[in-house]
Amino acid sequence: MTAGQMPIRQGDKDRTLFFIESGTLTVHLEDVAGRMKLAVLAPGTVIGEGAFFSGQPRNATVVATRDSALWALKYTRFQELSQRQPAIALELTLACAAVVVRRLNHTTLRVAVT
Repeated sequence: MTAGQMPIRQGDKDRTLFFIESGTLTVHLEDVAGRMKLAVLAPGTVIGEGAFFSGQPRNATVVATRDSALWALKYTRFQELSQRQPAIALELTLACAAVVVRRLNHTTLRVAVT
């Protein structure tokens, strides 16, 4: 993925989970007033976990700020993994849950500071 590309667009109905191998991506919330940067994400984390697990539309846009390598996991492939290798699927789910908790804790700290 080259800089400027958007693997996730706010409002899209897509359940793909992305793993960041290299590069940097930014997460933005878009509204009538414009675009607000929420986070900068680096290698070793995931993006798209909210829509992946909930089935709801994407609630933010993600933009590659540098050339980046991402791995994609479609929800249908995750369902297959759950059937064939349930222990691996469970570990993946728990790892994504840990990411969500870290992000929520970080958000709480940021809100408390401002």
